[in-house]
Amino acid sequence: MTRVTRSLPVLAPGSVEAAFVIEGYDEVVAHDTVWDEHAHPFHELLWNERGASTAVVGARAWTITPTLGLWIPAGTPHSGSAVAGTWFRASFFGFSTTPSISGTPVAVEITPLLRLLLERLSEPGLPDHSRAATEALVLDVLAPSPRELLLHVPTSGALNDGIPGPRRARTGTLVSGSGVRIDAFTSSAPAHRGSRPAGTRLHPARLDLPEPPRRR
Repeated sequence: MTRVTRSLPVLAPGSVEAAFVIEGYDEVVAHDTVWDEHAHPFHELLWNERGASTAVVGARAWTITPTLGLWIPAGTPHSGSAVAGTWFRASFFGFSTTPSISGTPVAVEITPLLRLLLERLSEPGLPDHSRAATEALVLDVLAPSPRELLLHVPTSGALNDGIPGPRRARTGTLVSGSGVRIDAFTSSAPAHRGSRPAGTRLHPARLDLPEPPRRR
């Protein structure tokens, strides 16, 4: 079975200037996909529209589902994986505009209200005042969950033989609908445009990729 490996930069918190509050992205992965260890300059909320995926931070691995997401503070090195057909979503929160809900990765329950609010932010042509009000509501209801699907990953070198490690990252440049450049994004592939479109405010503008994703 084909597996695609993606490499992204490891960036420090706030290393990319951006004035946005919340920007979203979504994608349906066509192949089993692995993301090497990387870090974003913004806070990230990962959740799925369809299927389950995994995010790994150090020796901890979280399962991400449509009802249980993961908050990853800016600058946190993490890796991940998803099987073919998974429809994942990523909401990025500006480092300078949004305080982190936790100093470490933490599970977040994707309630029906939170889902609707995040989806509203992807509506094309959303007026600025409506966007600001919706973002305020997202920040009001966003909170760590008391439940999580968490496993501890073996740290023995012998047990981890064959597991992909960090590699030299490729870089991509993306631009939000407001013109904000967003580097170190989650994917080099185009966003999914389904019946409930998301990620419409964030779109690929230029991708500097020295080589395509490896397939094996």
